[in-house]
Amino acid sequence: MKTSRKLRIWFYGLAGAVVLAGVFSAGFLIKNSQEGPVVPGKVIPLSESLKVDGDFVVKDGKIVPIKKKTAPEPAKRKPVVIDISPEAIANWDTCRNEKYGYEFKYPKGWYVYKRIPTTDGHPYTIQTSSCEGKFITLSRNPMFREGFGPPTISIWVVAQDWTKSAEEYFNENISRKLSPDTIDYYPAGILKKETLGEAEVIYYYHQDPYKILIHHKTDVLILKAYTRNKNQSDFLDAVFSTFKFIK
Repeated sequence: MKTSRKLRIWFYGLAGAVVLAGVFSAGFLIKNSQEGPVVPGKVIPLSESLKVDGDFVVKDGKIVPIKKKTAPEPAKRKPVVIDISPEAIANWDTCRNEKYGYEFKYPKGWYVYKRIPTTDGHPYTIQTSSCEGKFITLSRNPMFREGFGPPTISIWVVAQDWTKSAEEYFNENISRKLSPDTIDYYPAGILKKETLGEAEVIYYYHQDPYKILIHHKTDVLILKAYTRNKNQSDFLDAVFSTFKFIK
């Protein structure tokens, strides 16, 4: 009996201790929820901590917000304006291709690139110091992984044995191959036609709003420019005004 009585006393004592611990814990949580968050060494009243937006520190017993650095807003991209006045064009560099027999002027200091064909069908592009090549691109900005950033000028020799007319080349190789049923369908059409000496010239649209097809003897060339602004056609016209065959 004595042993059973001791066990009951011990059990009631333990239960009472647990209850008291719960009461003290609840009181501590309620006190903190009323006074505010606890920062090491300081207790901040809730009424004050709610006034602070974001992270804070306690300095000399006061709540001091932490000022976070914000990223600067990206600079607005200014449209590229290329000077195509006669005075500016007179100081442009010359792109001369001896193999395919042509030359024209382009803005001074631009980068020159040529595309190198490969047997596996995956050509690559390299920077060069001359315009000797079948596929030439001139760029104001250096090439990056995704390609060229505007403004650019490109000239491609797309055929070397074409004995028909320039318009027939356009119809058979640019316009006729397009179909509204294809995913990459782009409308194409002729804007105007003219001659440059013995060469036939066609101004047309296809993907870009303005391109120039040149048929000289048996060679067919395509000249285009990309400026991403309204003077794209004016710029291409300025470039083409300096174009001439050298053979």
